[in-house]
Amino acid sequence: MSLLSFERELSPDEWIMAYPDYIGSSLKYFQYRPFFKDIAGVGVEVGTFEGYNALGIMRYTPTSKLYCVDPYKAYNCSVGEYMGRFDQNDWDEICNRSQAKLKGFNVEFIRKTSQEAAQILPNDLDWVYIDGNHSVEACYQDLCSWCSKVKPGGKFGGHDCTEVEIQIALSKWIDVYNIDRNLVKFEGNEWMISRT
Repeated sequence: MSLLSFERELSPDEWIMAYPDYIGSSLKYFQYRPFFKDIAGVGVEVGTFEGYNALGIMRYTPTSKLYCVDPYKAYNCSVGEYMGRFDQNDWDEICNRSQAKLKGFNVEFIRKTSQEAAQILPNDLDWVYIDGNHSVEACYQDLCSWCSKVKPGGKFGGHDCTEVEIQIALSKWIDVYNIDRNLVKFEGNEWMISRT
C-alpha cells in the first residue's frame, strides 16, 4: 500500500495555498531560499522531489527554462530514514504529483540519476542547484558532475549545507578542485558560488 494519497490534482495556486509559509510569497521564498534571489535564464534543480521548490523557482524568478533532475526511484537510504521509506509506487506517485504542480511552466523533468542527466544536458547553464541524495559520496559526485555545466558568470549552489554529510562533500570538492574557500558563500541553509 502506498504511503501517499490524494483525491484530485491541485492547481499551482492550490499547491501554493496548501504548502507551508515560505512558498506563499516571494519575500518569504527568498528569505528561505537566498540562492534564488538573483537567478535567471536556464537552470537545473538536482533533487526535485515533491516539486515545491521548483514551483517557487518558476513563480518568483525570471527562470526561462528549468530542468528538474530526479530519478524518482526507490533506493536504500544511508542518511536518515525519510527518503528510504518510499517504495517504487510511492516514487512514481511523487513524480506524477510534482509534474502536476508544474504543469503550464517551462519545466522539463529528467527522470535519471544526477550523473546520467549531467551527461546529456547543456554545458552553458545559467545556474545549477544541488539538493539530491545527501550521502557524502552522492553529494560529492553531484558537485563534480555539475560544476563545469554552469557557464562563466553563472551560479552554482545547493541546499542543506548545515548537514554534516553535505559539509564533508563540499569540503572535499573544494579541496580537490582547488577552489578558494572565500568564494563560497553560505547563507541560511544554502551554499553558493559564482562561476569564474
